[in-house]
Amino acid sequence: AHRQQAQKADAEGAGAAAHSERRGEALALASKEARKAALDAAIQAASTDVNVRAEQLQQVNDDWANWTGAYRVASVDRTPTQVLARIEVDVDIPRLKKVLASSPVSGEHATFVWGGVSMSGCSAVTTPTQVYATLVEAGVVGRAGSAENSPIEGERGRSLTVSLSCSDTGDVAFTYLRGGKARFVATVDDVQVAQAVGVGLGASVTEAAAMAVREGLDELQMALARQGAAGIRLTLKGFWRSSDVEGMARRIRDAVRGAQSVRVFEINADGEVVLGVETSRSVRQTYDAIAELDYVRSNGLELRMNPDGGIDVQTRETELE
Repeated sequence: AHRQQAQKADAEGAGAAAHSERRGEALALASKEARKAALDAAIQAASTDVNVRAEQLQQVNDDWANWTGAYRVASVDRTPTQVLARIEVDVDIPRLKKVLASSPVSGEHATFVWGGVSMSGCSAVTTPTQVYATLVEAGVVGRAGSAENSPIEGERGRSLTVSLSCSDTGDVAFTYLRGGKARFVATVDDVQVAQAVGVGLGASVTEAAAMAVREGLDELQMALARQGAAGIRLTLKGFWRSSDVEGMARRIRDAVRGAQSVRVFEINADGEVVLGVETSRSVRQTYDAIAELDYVRSNGLELRMNPDGGIDVQTRETELE
């Protein structure tokens, strides 16, 4: 296999198998055991920096073939009774740490209502119901009577729809593996809010696509959990004093229908204050309601929808009234 990228690390493992009458079978079994041993070594290395969750550890062990898909047979020794194999595996340690330590969001804090999933080229590896069940388990969407239930506008929350496409990226150079890619796009109330791309390796197109879907879903869950934690993000651009920020938050809490809470969610990389508006209303409904506030009109604040599914509020370079 090709040499690992910077984010990957070699993990070594050894395995043994008794001789078999079938040519190559003993080596295959010994290699399998060696790959599992290499994964164990990688898990031990990753575990020094994270608190490992038992269910996540089991999931990784069950998926050993995909985690050890890029490997080299370093040596093979034969005794009268056994075949001994030593394997070097390229393991994505940062991703392994993330998966081992990941913790689902509590279901009671689920922000989104399931609006369905559309798929292209993925029917051999997953179904709409499986995607829905994964997001429910992660606490991203609330549990409905069935995956096909349509969201009801109003108090039930913002509607999340997901599109998923799978593609075969062909043979991986210097290996016997195939590559696959899965692309997820998440839309909330008709506004795209997140996307995630998973890549996978496997002995077949199906195995590669299955690994890519799992990786993409991991990324999507984190992106949507952040969206849910923030509520609708309101980015305050321009000159804002702390008292102005509090004044804006108070007026939204007091006068915008559906707004249950408003808090400072973060200070972004540009130094702008981002408010998180927890609401049962859609982004467009929230936008329209904030635009109608006397405080917004009297101060000449400009609102616009941003590409991340939030709202930007631009102030003049003067103090607010």
